[in-house]
Amino acid sequence: MIQIQNGRFHLNWLGEGGDKYPGFKHVREEFGKYLRQFIDFLLDSQLGSIEFDQWETTYLNTIPQNVWKTPADWGFFRPLNGMPTIEGLIEAESFSGEWHFVIPDKRGRLHIHWQHAKNTETEETSHIQLNLTARGPIPEGPDSFSSVMAGVELGHHTIVNSFCSLMTDTANSEWKLKNVPTR
Repeated sequence: MIQIQNGRFHLNWLGEGGDKYPGFKHVREEFGKYLRQFIDFLLDSQLGSIEFDQWETTYLNTIPQNVWKTPADWGFFRPLNGMPTIEGLIEAESFSGEWHFVIPDKRGRLHIHWQHAKNTETEETSHIQLNLTARGPIPEGPDSFSSVMAGVELGHHTIVNSFCSLMTDTANSEWKLKNVPTR
């Protein structure tokens, strides 16, 4: 799905019904193709040119209860290190939170949002919505299109490696993630 808004151009991959993710390389190529077509359309129609000032890459992850049963099991995500429970007094029920990180050399930032949610259809099965968004500035220069694409690549690299590094080895193994960075 392509979204064009004042100041934004988005290409979203919608994984409906459990569709298999086509892979970053494919999505990146589509994004570049459609962005180039939009730039050409603006120029051909004498509507002006785009001045890029920011790139953004987002991954929306739904983590079902196949790697966890209760919030006490959320230690698979290292920043949480499990949820506290005091036997006979309190039992962890839910958590939502955000973390914000700087990508070195001021190339951008990584924003992570964790939310415990119920399945809207059954209201019984819960899952984790883990969103990772990397975004950063476009340096001034003659080829801003290439800078956008380089930023999208940096965002992908940052998100994938951060996701794997923030998960336990057990979770990465359960999800059969390849090329997990070593810690």
